[in-house]
Amino acid sequence: MRIYKYILVLVVAMSTMTSCNYLDKEPDTELTLDMVFDDKVRMEGWLAYVYSGLPDPLWGYTNKYGCAALADDLRPSYLWYQWSWDCNQRAIGMWATNTSWNGDVWANMPRKIREAKIFMENVHTIDSDNVYQSDVDNMKLECRALIAYYYWWFLYWYGPCPFDPESPSVPSSTPIDELKYGQEPWDTVVDWLDNELKTVGDLLPVEYSEGDKFGRINRFFCYCTRARMLLFNASPLVNGNPMYYDHVNHEGVKLFPQSYDANKWQRALEANKAVIDLAEEYGYELFKAYNDDGTIDPFMSLLGGATTPFNPQGGNNREVLFARPSVSYTTWVAYNTPYGYKGNGGMSVSQSLVDAFALSNGIYPFDPLDGEYEGDYYQKDANGYKTIPVINPDATQAGYSETAFATDPVYRKTKWSGSQDVRDDGTAMITDANTYMMYVNREPRFYLTTKYNEMWFVPGKRKCCFYNSAYLDAGQTFEDLVGHTSNDNNGTHDAPNNGYLANKAVKPGDDNLNGSFVYQQGKFYGLAEFYLNYVECLNQVEPGNSDILKYLNLIRERAGVPKYTWGAAGEDEIQVPSDQESMDRLIKRERRVELCVDDSNIRWSDLRRWMMMEEVCDGQDYYHGGMNFTGTKRSTDKNDPRAFYVRTANGLPRVWKEEYYWMPIFQTEIDKNENLVQLPFWEVAATDDGE
Repeated sequence: MRIYKYILVLVVAMSTMTSCNYLDKEPDTELTLDMVFDDKVRMEGWLAYVYSGLPDPLWGYTNKYGCAALADDLRPSYLWYQWSWDCNQRAIGMWATNTSWNGDVWANMPRKIREAKIFMENVHTIDSDNVYQSDVDNMKLECRALIAYYYWWFLYWYGPCPFDPESPSVPSSTPIDELKYGQEPWDTVVDWLDNELKTVGDLLPVEYSEGDKFGRINRFFCYCTRARMLLFNASPLVNGNPMYYDHVNHEGVKLFPQSYDANKWQRALEANKAVIDLAEEYGYELFKAYNDDGTIDPFMSLLGGATTPFNPQGGNNREVLFARPSVSYTTWVAYNTPYGYKGNGGMSVSQSLVDAFALSNGIYPFDPLDGEYEGDYYQKDANGYKTIPVINPDATQAGYSETAFATDPVYRKTKWSGSQDVRDDGTAMITDANTYMMYVNREPRFYLTTKYNEMWFVPGKRKCCFYNSAYLDAGQTFEDLVGHTSNDNNGTHDAPNNGYLANKAVKPGDDNLNGSFVYQQGKFYGLAEFYLNYVECLNQVEPGNSDILKYLNLIRERAGVPKYTWGAAGEDEIQVPSDQESMDRLIKRERRVELCVDDSNIRWSDLRRWMMMEEVCDGQDYYHGGMNFTGTKRSTDKNDPRAFYVRTANGLPRVWKEEYYWMPIFQTEIDKNENLVQLPFWEVAATDDGE
């Protein structure tokens, strides 16, 4: 039979088979189903298209879905607003039921689900091409897992959704009235996905030995998706949230859970522990690099964990549980490369993320136990913006300052290739003299995440220069400030509008100017996330369980910060309270710094499920401001408008409303299908003529 034209463009053919391009094919010409599924290359091409719905966990989350910017990890240049960049529009409240969205999960996920069903209905053995029954069975399992994931992705963005997973694919000739599904209750969908992901996961291989199957669905993918889903399911947003008690479908059925269920935390705990147990059984662990004396080198460990590929792609990163073989890595590097080195350097980390990292001794500049969350660590300035920090006195005693500069360089035992000076004695310069004290003696994760003004920039063999060239005084030169003439802030959208760029998941030597990059995969699921998922669940189910500190400390040890203890603190330990509330705050703080930026969908997910978006992202001046974008002086003088190192409210204020917890169904979809109901609190958008 003839495949209808809108399906035809989805059929993918491959001329070659390599592990790097398997999931990134181009459409072929018109084909019949028989022509596709009687040919191995075309059949695998169709499967590749089904895979293509998996998000790019690096640039895709950032650009297409906007997760990082909608949360508070990244702060894209507010000047991108003029080009209607999705994430900027939504961050400032430009959002309605007729607003387009690059992610467009509502349209895309049903298509992927349908194509997966067509594949399962038509795939068969091809003896002449060495496609055997075992291959067919495995590919069908892959499709089942992908269907489950796409339904979860659908649910994640839109809440209770149309749900019909076990029906056959719907012919394109089906009357439209037969396709007008309504939404099914949240728990109905989650319970089915929970069982399906566990069942399929147990039937799939844990890992593949064949290089051309790198990136294919495996047991880890199913277990990890299930574990992440059940953590979300247990959290306040959807676990008996009274905001949604009255939300019903077209038949009057309640769509959200009507009461809190403590057992959901137990389910999430068991699912996340299953991921850890499977990882430990197969030799997965946090990536670690070592100094010559056998101690952990946290700088190289963190860099390796973020950028070293999983086998068989030339690395041995057993921290990665599932990866996408091909992502938009060069684009990610370009937006985090300074303008003066031909980058599009407008992708900043937020000031609130800078503030979240501890000092090297484990003390936080702002005590995480003093408030519920970061928003409690700032006072309002004269304009009503929370930009004035309440500094932890212990941090001040440890040398933290926002009014001074270092007088001496700081060296640490590491082979970190991002350093200005790696010495033969096994130490490297972390910060040099004249570095702003806000950035001195911070924990290693800070330096692996953040590019700040006057930080050493490896490809350019120079310091970053974020002073604003548009405001130079007569006779003033950048060479006087940073020792070179290159400038990375021309006052445009390609400049770091709050004085920072992202550094995480960027290899120090990758050279955007000369187009020289080392292969980079996309970490879809990493082990650290599930350590932290597990301890969060355990703190809800069994506070005080020793596993809480065990897995927290595995992360902290690798990160080069003192470990936690509930007893008397020994050397390189910090005593912390063991009560549930305090541990919950510490766990949230650890998630904040360990899973930031390249794991940015996690931060967005966390703030949503904890229902902290109002506190963190409502009314803040685009994530608590940053350094002075118009600054041209190495100064902390708040009375000098050209002092760079002054916290400054810049950009556009955030807007967050209760309806933003879910994406709205596009109004035209509601108009076409009377069985759909809009997500809670969203109002019908006016048409162009005002009606």
